[in-house]
Amino acid sequence: GNGVVEVPGLVTGSIVELVPFTSTGLRGDSVAAAIPALATTLDLDGSAAQGDILYRGSSTWTRLAAGTRGRYLQTAGASANPSWATAMAFKNVIINGDMQVAQRGTSVTGITGSGYHTADRWRVEMSSFGTWTQTVETTNAPANTEFRRSLKMACTTINSSLDAGDYAFIQQRLEGLNLQHFMKGTTNARQFTLGFWVKTSNTGTYIVELFDHTTSANRHVAATYSVSAADTWEFKTITFPADTSGVLANTNALALSVNFWMGSGTTYTSGTLATTWASVTSGNRAVGLSVNPSPASSGNLAAQVGRYFEITGVQLEPGPVATEFEYLPIDVQTARSVRYFLLLGSGNGTIIVPAFAYIAGGYFGAIYRMQIPMRVAPSLIQTTGTNYYGILLPGGARLVNDIILDAGSASTTGVLLYQIIAAATDGDAGYLYNNNALSSLALNAEL
Repeated sequence: GNGVVEVPGLVTGSIVELVPFTSTGLRGDSVAAAIPALATTLDLDGSAAQGDILYRGSSTWTRLAAGTRGRYLQTAGASANPSWATAMAFKNVIINGDMQVAQRGTSVTGITGSGYHTADRWRVEMSSFGTWTQTVETTNAPANTEFRRSLKMACTTINSSLDAGDYAFIQQRLEGLNLQHFMKGTTNARQFTLGFWVKTSNTGTYIVELFDHTTSANRHVAATYSVSAADTWEFKTITFPADTSGVLANTNALALSVNFWMGSGTTYTSGTLATTWASVTSGNRAVGLSVNPSPASSGNLAAQVGRYFEITGVQLEPGPVATEFEYLPIDVQTARSVRYFLLLGSGNGTIIVPAFAYIAGGYFGAIYRMQIPMRVAPSLIQTTGTNYYGILLPGGARLVNDIILDAGSASTTGVLLYQIIAAATDGDAGYLYNNNALSSLALNAEL
């Protein structure tokens, strides 16, 4: 009769709960329209297949068809629908984003300019921004996370009033061969999503920028993020738009950099922030960068000794979603790092090359073969000084002040290291070693 719902198959005493649906609803005149949609969703009409998933959409329950083999269910968080995604190895194009590899050491003081210092692949770009110490912190990473190390910049000498062209940012440089899956410069270009942990002494608004180095005029895009609590780790995610202009060259040259701005003068803040990809205009790079002044009077990280900026867990990946940080074993992370920088030896007594032999005319040398090809034929970076290196021969050690790399024969897989030793004779052989606590020898192929 009127108002009666019959449920076939129930026995006497069964309890049925009828739940009103406000959107598709089983209420009033909408019953007729709601039942077909509800039947499809709940598979009352038999249209669903094994592996389908039921989820709550913005206003109704929805069925997601089963994904193809190997895909996984991805969520973009609250107020977003799940979707199928393709699992991808090495999705994070940032190398050493957890700061685990630090071949150069874990602390460098007196930084006033640009260069690589501690954690592998991480560079500082700096001009007239005071004096800083960079450390790889081992006891200060975000609590209750997989991270154990972080990269910290701390001010030791101030610059309380920045000139127009002064600046500082932490940077990672990326080669084009590792970026082609972003499809930048094509109609199928993908978004860039960046996730990272940050901690700083001063709250405020900070800037992170992607800078395309391959196009003739260069292109860039930037975004702001807020640090709401001083001395507290905060996790940030930023999705940069896709760029259908400016193809990233498929070469081993510098293609893209990720820049975490710490401060700048008006040269970089006088325009409008480039929140979409555009040709580079200096005044649009760091607009909105605003460091709260407490406890000093100047809103500038370089304005007071002890101010700092610290990051870890950095991940840059294609697509609109920041996924879980991609953990890589230390051997894999190290192998990725030594493509750009390889420490041969440092500290007194360290053996650099186990087989150094007489060549001719007083020349002693050896070909050093790299287990992992480097990005380009490397140059030699070394600390030099009186008797910094030794070659141990049967007749005793021969001490030298430096080592020479033969640039003409260097390749991505091997280099000839040598030195001239007086009174050497045919058949002499020994090994090359560090003879001073300050001596250090490395191969460099950084971007």
